[in-house]
Amino acid sequence: MISLPIDQSLPEILTSLREHRRLVLVAPPGAGKTTRVPPALVRSGLLSQEYPGVIVLQPRRVAARATAARIADEQNWSLGEEVGYQIRFERRISARTRLRIQTEGILNRQLLADPFLETIGAVVLDEFHERSLHSDLALALLREIRRDVRPDLIIVVMSVLLDAEPVAQFLDDCPVVRVEGRTFPIDLSYHPFVRPASPEAIEPLVREVLANRSAAGHVLVFLPGMAEIRRVQKAIEPLAAGYGALVLPLHGSLPAENQDRVLRPGPQTKIILATNIAETSLTIDGVTTVIDSGLARIAHHDPQRGFDRLDLARISQAAATQRAGRAGRTGPGRCLRLWSEREQRMLAPFEIAEVHRVDLCAAVLALHSWGVRDAGKFAWYDSPAPERLDAARRLLTSLGALDPDQNRITPLGRQMLELPVHPRLARLLIASGREGLVRQGAALAAVLAEKHMAVRDGGGGPAAASRRPTSTRGLSDLFSRLDWLAEAESARFSPSLRARGIDPAAARPVARVRDDLVRLAARSASNPGHFPRPADDESLLKWLILAYPDRVVRRRGSEETGVMVGGRGVRLGRDSIVRDGELFLALDPREERRQGTLELQVSIASIVELPWLEELVPQLMRRERTTYFDPDRERVVGVTRLWYQDLLVREDASQAVDPAEASAAL
Repeated sequence: MISLPIDQSLPEILTSLREHRRLVLVAPPGAGKTTRVPPALVRSGLLSQEYPGVIVLQPRRVAARATAARIADEQNWSLGEEVGYQIRFERRISARTRLRIQTEGILNRQLLADPFLETIGAVVLDEFHERSLHSDLALALLREIRRDVRPDLIIVVMSVLLDAEPVAQFLDDCPVVRVEGRTFPIDLSYHPFVRPASPEAIEPLVREVLANRSAAGHVLVFLPGMAEIRRVQKAIEPLAAGYGALVLPLHGSLPAENQDRVLRPGPQTKIILATNIAETSLTIDGVTTVIDSGLARIAHHDPQRGFDRLDLARISQAAATQRAGRAGRTGPGRCLRLWSEREQRMLAPFEIAEVHRVDLCAAVLALHSWGVRDAGKFAWYDSPAPERLDAARRLLTSLGALDPDQNRITPLGRQMLELPVHPRLARLLIASGREGLVRQGAALAAVLAEKHMAVRDGGGGPAAASRRPTSTRGLSDLFSRLDWLAEAESARFSPSLRARGIDPAAARPVARVRDDLVRLAARSASNPGHFPRPADDESLLKWLILAYPDRVVRRRGSEETGVMVGGRGVRLGRDSIVRDGELFLALDPREERRQGTLELQVSIASIVELPWLEELVPQLMRRERTTYFDPDRERVVGVTRLWYQDLLVREDASQAVDPAEASAAL
């Protein structure tokens, strides 16, 4: 086992933990904190026989798997025995496992079932500087557990770039240990491009690196998303082949075996096209060159409008430093930044914490299960804005997860917490399980969660979209996507599907998520074990209403335009097949500017019948009866209006008016 900078600091770390049981550790990339501190805790003698286990939280699934494998290799342990991992839908843990690497959301769900953390003596929050919602919530809950019932619990917060003092203060003024790293020089250069994530920007730089024989080692290219990765991969594969190099994508939706291929050492030069999952935790040995587009897709939730969006945005200075550091882990390296030095100075210092920009619905529901009826009074590490908490509470109430009168979690809400998906999709899965149609519900949920299976950016040729199968039912764009999934599975995800407009690489994870959800939902209390029956379209459409009660749209003026609950204007995309009916669901609203006006564009819609709303969500319906004197007709007229939340869905004028009403109107 090679020596790492963190090794000489381990005695100081363990001494501090022996005295204080909590610690903030700041160490630069390559110092070894992720793989050396947790095993040291296991062997330290600080853990009792009653609480011998150590949990390490990682922000990403690929990092959790890779960290567990690397620790097993370094410590000569067996993966799944002394050390294991648990991520959504996958776990390698046994009764012997003392060191468990898991994603942050797993712990928050674990705390609901095991609030005292039985058998766990220490929790390590790694990469805390990323400030995910799960890590913020986990830190606050762990502090509460330690204060109230487990003063022996060890809490370690680790980061490469962190303002440590606020975290230390939050943990009752705990010690801070700073570790110096092994620094290798990194040659930074700036190459500004208007479209830095395009093949036109990346290909010349890759060519220059490959032609420079003195720059031995792998190349890591940071791109914002899967679409950009596919475009660049297609453009540079012929170039790479000429130099005997491999082009490998790396993102969170890849199957585990493909991720392992990237991380596995090998003799060939690798050109790794990665999203920001490669910024931290993952160790890709042999990378000497980083090409950084400087872009990432950042999740945001608009609490007023109630929808999510992925914004293409500049990364922070901290993220840029992290990315550049990937080139200097084992020796001198270089980083080619596709922006200017002036733009570098204008970057934000850090990313905005997720608690201030993502949907808080799942977190608020978890807090209610924890007994926190007012999330605004919870002792957050960093408190979210009240309007974000209010928006989460309103949605949970409309989903039936919270009682509107007493603001308590309902039995349905507790069932929703059993499923590791957003409460919307949990509501859909519960509804399908009650009808004995778990597989159909899981397929819908998977398609909604993953969304993209169509070839984009011309990847299937100009006629690909016209050849893509389209549902003949015209009731929901999701039905077309279910048909695409069925065709992809029938073809065993063959590359030939691209000629039909279906992306097999995107369809495969949808099938995997569906199968995982089927297994989880089948074990959940939400599935009463009804005998399966054939699915009908109406059932699937009704489940969508239960999951998206705030997305009902009434058409106005034309089949393409409408107004949604909340008053926002909506425009249906050209490719949508939902052209009939007065009401529909907007399942993927995204904000776009059209002729100077911001408008919600919708490409995935689903038809709604008014009687379904009255049947499924009667608590969101109300009727109003008004009478007035119409001077043109010279008589009193009665009007009955039916509202769904704040959306007028029907208006009926009555010829007959009660005499008392007429008298009042006159």
